[in-house]
Amino acid sequence: MKRDVQSTPSRAGHALLGPWLVLLAACGSPDGATPMPEPLALDPDKIARATTVVLMPFLPVLAADAGAAPPGATVRLTNLDDTAPSASTVAEADGSFRFDLGESVQTGDELRLQAVLGGRRGPPLDFSTELGVSPSERHGCVVLQPGFELTFEPDSRARLEFQNRCATEVLIDAPRARLGLPEFELGMTALPTSIARNATGSVEVVLSAANGPELEETLLLDVTAEGRVFRTAITLYFPGAPP
Repeated sequence: MKRDVQSTPSRAGHALLGPWLVLLAACGSPDGATPMPEPLALDPDKIARATTVVLMPFLPVLAADAGAAPPGATVRLTNLDDTAPSASTVAEADGSFRFDLGESVQTGDELRLQAVLGGRRGPPLDFSTELGVSPSERHGCVVLQPGFELTFEPDSRARLEFQNRCATEVLIDAPRARLGLPEFELGMTALPTSIARNATGSVEVVLSAANGPELEETLLLDVTAEGRVFRTAITLYFPGAPP
């Protein structure tokens, strides 16, 4: 029986998704990869170094130097530790941008930034605000394909692969949703699960939306490797049904 994704209470801890993922483990890597166009990449160094660290319980401003984003791109900011709507701003002609956050971001929250331009979406980039603003830590030996975002067609499935290049096995556990949108359905699960060295595991997410507007959700997973646990965020994006 399928169930709707449970929502994440704001700042009170994330609700478990329950069995909404199908985890498929298989050896090897994907074949026949299609070359992708040049991504709308953000420059993490030009974002972190331009943000003034203020000794407050919240982060009032997040700024970026020239060249941090494609000029004219819309830069979206999502707080992965809250359920508030994403904020957005437009990069200046020199590629700089600024978010005036007020008290909406607490110290320690993790922020996701993403550039959008001409209907294209750049790869998400995550920042920690634990000690200033710096790129979030991730396992360098765990490779995600196609990356940190899955895009859906109406009534479709999308698969996320975890390639284990670590010295130890990789454990994937604790799935939860940031918002809990009902269009993303629950299904069978094998989580928690381990991925052996030099093997690949995949997570399949199901969207039930034949019609309707644009949807965006965030899947959060705990990934353990080589004795360290990092939270991994995957954007689930449905651009809306075609006219």
